[in-house]
Amino acid sequence: MNIDADLLISDFYWHMPGDAVNGSGISLKFNAADSSTSATLANHDMSMRFAAPVNLDTLMAQLTDASALLSRNMKRRRIAIDSIYDGRLILKNAL
Repeated sequence: MNIDADLLISDFYWHMPGDAVNGSGISLKFNAADSSTSATLANHDMSMRFAAPVNLDTLMAQLTDASALLSRNMKRRRIAIDSIYDGRLILKNAL
């Protein structure tokens, strides 16, 4: 399954209890293929690019695992770096 999406958000406002996020001119490009996933986000003078050499299903499973692991670390208020990378791609590129 391939996914190609290009989004242009002219005005963005997200209101949360005690906080708000505002933005304009946000460009998001997303691509998911059989063997890779990538995204590019641009907003005025900020640009970010993300690429993973795995398909979207694999990436989402790894992000789910990483999220649970980081949540446990945050509850302990201690991040155990060696527990973040266990030989799989979980957060490998973020370290």
